[in-house]
Amino acid sequence: MGEIADMMLDGTLCADCGVYLDMESVGYPAYCGSCEPSDYSGPSLTDTPPATQKERCPICGARKRNVLEHAKAVHPKRWKEARDHAE
Repeated sequence: MGEIADMMLDGTLCADCGVYLDMESVGYPAYCGSCEPSDYSGPSLTDTPPATQKERCPICGARKRNVLEHAKAVHPKRWKEARDHAE
């Protein structure tokens, strides 16, 4: 298969319309909020992420569970940007 088909099957792109789903791929087809079938119980863009999911640091782009603690430790002069981004 092609790359786009593979991305639709692993949940990176919407399985119906192909729009990028801004969440970690789940390993099976997922749908965006407008394409989600009424009987679908998998993840979608309208789901809230679990508390244990990693977030992207707005300063360096690293994926961390606690962005504020990461920013304070690694970017001591710029950590307030991460705090403002989180609010």
